[in-house]
Amino acid sequence: MERLQAAVLAACVMSMVTGMLQLLRPNEKFDRQLRLLTAGMMLFSVLIPLMQGISEIQPDWNFLEPQSVEEESSITEQVQKQLTTQIEQNLEQNLQVSLETHGIVVTDLTVCAHISEEQRIDISSVHVVCDAPGAAKQLLQADLGEEVHLIVEAVTSTAEE
Repeated sequence: MERLQAAVLAACVMSMVTGMLQLLRPNEKFDRQLRLLTAGMMLFSVLIPLMQGISEIQPDWNFLEPQSVEEESSITEQVQKQLTTQIEQNLEQNLQVSLETHGIVVTDLTVCAHISEEQRIDISSVHVVCDAPGAAKQLLQADLGEEVHLIVEAVTSTAEE
């Protein structure tokens, strides 16, 4: 910021000097030489403070250095947890829509999934609380397959007093 202020100050001073030189010229035949001289002085007076400021800039190249193994594994674990959570939420929404499309009222639906070492999405279990557990179980088995552990429960109604 200080270098920029110095460059602006130099430009102002050079503008005033240029104006004074224009007034003091002896005749019009020196116009070209005077303009060349003042343009060069203006250019150098502005560029010198800016170049000094640029030379003082110290870039931070640490971001290019490789991270430690612990940091990389921590970041990988965090990304994998967030990805798994997002997958579970999307599956829950899609399964709920699928069940409600078939007229099954779902009060609670939870999916437990993980990403395997082969980078596959494995659904380990689905827990559903709904009004038609038999129909829900058949639909979920048709959608998810036999290897997914399904827990389908009927809605328990509480007696009002």
